Amino acid sequence: MEMGYRHMGAQLLTFFVVLLALVDIASTGTLRPRNDTIAPGHIPVVNQTLYKPLFRRHSNSTPKFNPEKLPRSLKSPDFCGADVCISNCDAKAQCGPYAREGEEKCPLNVCCSIWGFCGTTDSFCGEKCDDSVSTCGPAPEPQGKSLGFRRNIGYYESWATTRPCDVVYPSDLDLEGLTHLNFAFAFFHPKSFQITAMDSNAQSLLREFTGLKADNPKLQTWIAIGGWSFNDPGNNPDTRMAFSDMAMTRENRATFIRSLINFMDQFGFDGADIDWEYPGAEDRGGRPEDKANFVTLCKEMKEAFAGHYGLSVTLPASFWYLRHFDVAGMEPHVDWLNVMTYDIHGVWDAGEPHTNLTEIGEALSLLWRSGVSASNVVLGLAYYGRSFTLADPSCTSPGCVFTEGAKAGDCSKAAGVLTMAEIERIRGGKDVKEGFDMEAAVKWMTWDSNQWVSYEDAETFQLKLDWASSKGLGGTMIWAVDQGVYGVSNDLSTGFVALQQKGVTKRDIVEYKQHVDAGESCYVSFCGKPCEPGYSASSTMKGQVGSLGRGSACSGGDYHTLCCATGTILGKCTWSGWRGQGLSCYGGGCVPGDVLITSNSNYFWESPETDYTEDKTCNASALTYLCQGGLMAYCCRGFKPSLTAHKDVELVQPHHIEIHDDPTALAKRDFRSCAKAGLITAGGVMLASATLGPIGWVGDLLATGAVAVSLINSFG
Repeated sequence: MEMGYRHMGAQLLTFFVVLLALVDIASTGTLRPRNDTIAPGHIPVVNQTLYKPLFRRHSNSTPKFNPEKLPRSLKSPDFCGADVCISNCDAKAQCGPYAREGEEKCPLNVCCSIWGFCGTTDSFCGEKCDDSVSTCGPAPEPQGKSLGFRRNIGYYESWATTRPCDVVYPSDLDLEGLTHLNFAFAFFHPKSFQITAMDSNAQSLLREFTGLKADNPKLQTWIAIGGWSFNDPGNNPDTRMAFSDMAMTRENRATFIRSLINFMDQFGFDGADIDWEYPGAEDRGGRPEDKANFVTLCKEMKEAFAGHYGLSVTLPASFWYLRHFDVAGMEPHVDWLNVMTYDIHGVWDAGEPHTNLTEIGEALSLLWRSGVSASNVVLGLAYYGRSFTLADPSCTSPGCVFTEGAKAGDCSKAAGVLTMAEIERIRGGKDVKEGFDMEAAVKWMTWDSNQWVSYEDAETFQLKLDWASSKGLGGTMIWAVDQGVYGVSNDLSTGFVALQQKGVTKRDIVEYKQHVDAGESCYVSFCGKPCEPGYSASSTMKGQVGSLGRGSACSGGDYHTLCCATGTILGKCTWSGWRGQGLSCYGGGCVPGDVLITSNSNYFWESPETDYTEDKTCNASALTYLCQGGLMAYCCRGFKPSLTAHKDVELVQPHHIEIHDDPTALAKRDFRSCAKAGLITAGGVMLASATLGPIGWVGDLLATGAVAVSLINSFG
């Protein structure tokens, strides 16, 4: 087992940390992610589920030796016979004639050396290969180039909404290019085998998640079941052996499958991804019979799904765990196999890139040896990086010694792991040094003297995609799409995180962005003034505009006009908040899903059937139209901004003039005075970036809201 020894033997550092994610039980009986700690320093580790060790370290009592220097008959009666052996006389070889009965061949059809060990390098597959029990020589290479990936899969972490920052809801996701989106995770009860969301937070997101198909009809939404933490010890209820128990009998499997189909029907999922980590592995709650039972489970699931739902299985990239999968037996019963070709290295072994393309090729060769078709294999890509604290800051290349995982990220809060969003913010900082290994298709960087991370970017992704295409692979999958950068440029991302940590959510920013779009497409005219050329009237009112003060109200026969640029799609619009003449308006703004276009203490309602017009004012006489009883909101559902609208309508003169005392101080398109200062109609919000000095109260707004303004603009 050359791969295992290479990673588990002398090259393993003495510092060995396993990132474990435990779950505890909520009062409702559903499982929840649990934080754990990692020494030294007790840095909190958040349940990231797929972040896990790939190799089990041997105990210190295990002898270390070079198998090539052992005699040919190490396990033979010449050495293990009763007349010559003095200890461990019943030892068995891993493979070959002196292995246990039925285990003469290596798992996954890898090579068996003449010394009785399994491996994939020339030491095992070359001249020293035992061709009586294995297929010697290099692994077969897939033939044919992919003409285009049939599947581009993204995983969404349901706990992405619980981070202190970089919060991502399903509706925030960039779905461009994705064919499938997998929700992580659903669990099942270890006794009843009934499917449930992993916790109440995940439960609350299920319909929003599958609802993404409404605007993306070609997208499929799947449910991923299990994950790394599901097989952890200490869960309550104890799910460590739940997969093994479920797959053990036909009755248990049938109960599980019925529950899964009901769950998918209820929430609108199109398929299921089984992420059992790992069958047959004693350290992960497995039994030897899991290997055959998993094949049977897949067969029965495929039959029960009857073409109505898809089925995939997630595979590890290491021989240590993959040896317990009968991949050749499973392949006919699944639509494809997702291979986790990331986390090849982490804090458990050495400072090597965790998505090394060279070792990815070695990992996939295990599938080729088993006869798996490349078109049924999906390559895993990482939207996160593995990070370390270097022992020697002057040694920064891959392979340098590290002391522990790097500092936890601001938002991921996991030592040794940084999301792509966190990495991009670090890259924009000072004293950052970057490196690039084109052959391995990985990048790394150092910062803060001794912090080190390997990561992906557009260049390394393209190298991996080109490689996967050259092998004829059937697609790619990303863990996890919520760890990317959403809607915020790199130079503003740090400011956005700061806002989130102060309680401003990404949804808030999206709403602000919608208001900005409204302000760029529509504006409220001066009293008695018509719409500018290229704009058309949408509504009329006389009262106070937003929070601009009493001076913005019109008197006499004049009124404001809501003017929107050509190409603006307002959708279905209504004035919200009117409760009756003489009563205050409730001022509740717009309901979720509507966009606020403007607000006013008055508007004129025109009957669509007659010429009747009603003057509606919030708790004021028809003579004053002042904001004494709240504001009404003009709300539109289905609003789309104009692509040709100006962004400089209603500019403020650069003078210290109180607008509520002198509304004539407003001037249109004064390019000589201001670069861009928009009096937008979205609740009277000011977006200003003046080239001159402070503009009265606008200057105060700039001082307190510059970050928010920049972030809002960045969403455009």
